[in-house]
Amino acid sequence: MADLFYFPFIVNDWLGGEATSQMTPAQEGAFIRLLAISWQSKTAPCTLPNDDVALAQMSRLGAHWKKLGPFVKQQFELVDGRLRNRKLWAVYQDSLAKHERRANAGRLGAQARAQRGGTNASHVDEQCSSNATGNATVSPLANGQQNPSSHSHSHSHSQRTTTTSAASAQAREAEAVEAIAPLSEKLPAAYVVDAVQLLARVPSPQAWAAECLGALDGMHGVTVTPEQLGVAMRDYNANGAEPSLRHFRGYLRDATRPPRATNDTRGRKPSVLEETYANATAAMEMIPDDGDVT
Repeated sequence: MADLFYFPFIVNDWLGGEATSQMTPAQEGAFIRLLAISWQSKTAPCTLPNDDVALAQMSRLGAHWKKLGPFVKQQFELVDGRLRNRKLWAVYQDSLAKHERRANAGRLGAQARAQRGGTNASHVDEQCSSNATGNATVSPLANGQQNPSSHSHSHSHSQRTTTTSAASAQAREAEAVEAIAPLSEKLPAAYVVDAVQLLARVPSPQAWAAECLGALDGMHGVTVTPEQLGVAMRDYNANGAEPSLRHFRGYLRDATRPPRATNDTRGRKPSVLEETYANATAAMEMIPDDGDVT
């Protein structure tokens, strides 16, 4: 069971609620305490014991529970022998779903970081090997052996460079995991990995996440669906080009266009050259045949 340490407090709902507007200050205080205690229940999420003695103590109404408590208790329903507030239970389920999506995004980001870490380690070994060979040629000792101090310096420099790059990648990864949270709530589950991979390799994950959210709202005049956004992210990752928001917007526009008919049995999207050739061929076929030209 996930530990959710806070729940959203909707001020308008509380101040304008039919029940809370009828409560005395003491009842309001008791009600919010019971909501908070039920939220942290280890027995069952968002529940309280159906025990007036315990409720009097939890609410801090004490002896006043007999008079003030019944109306507060009416805000909870009996479920499997325990009391639960219906609205708080809905909020809990929503918060738990968001928490799990964020946790999943974090795990995916950690996996991507681990994969990059393996690549960096390989790079260090290759760089050290290259430096050792180069130093043996440029700075030989009198006995013909390579200069160990020179190699040590290059090795240290390579490690520092790689460590700095790894730290930068980790910082970007952490930003990507934070940025993915609002997107993961809108994207189909099949595309969350693509979103993590994309945001982990761009220079500003927050800006890219805002761009994606804006595309869902028609920010640039073209509204994409969550499915289309996922497809654009997947295709852009497959492209492997240097990240560019302007370039990515082209992928978003392409994702909203209906697929063109193609004779390619593999279902591959035709290239620009193939489309141009197909359009030219279709145009030529529309020209009336006036007979042989001599």
